[in-house]
Amino acid sequence: MNRIARFGMLMAVSGVVDAASQPVEFSVMPVAIGDVRLSCQIKVKADHVTQVDYHVKYFDGGGKLLRESDVGWQNIVTGAVQPIEKGKSYTTKDRMPDGTAKAEATLLRVIFKDGKTWAPGH
Repeated sequence: MNRIARFGMLMAVSGVVDAASQPVEFSVMPVAIGDVRLSCQIKVKADHVTQVDYHVKYFDGGGKLLRESDVGWQNIVTGAVQPIEKGKSYTTKDRMPDGTAKAEATLLRVIFKDGKTWAPGH
């Protein structure tokens, strides 16, 4: 599902990281006519990030919800998990359903190597 990497499976973890320090910057690129993939940008600002989870919704031109899902992104290159490096930016690419005119994505959580998590607003 990802395409600078592939999306991994969502993981259940425990422990929480200090909410004051945002470990990633997450943004969604606008959808243009003819696009078949949604691009999200993840800029890593912390060490030991292993996964970034986000929720995505796809809408048609009339605002009807076409699909929504949770995505667990890991840096998987040619079938192998690679480190997610502090200071680097990564672009994810998720195939959109046919007829998508608008997409929204919301950062859910960041998972660290030690199993701790960080979530916006928590």
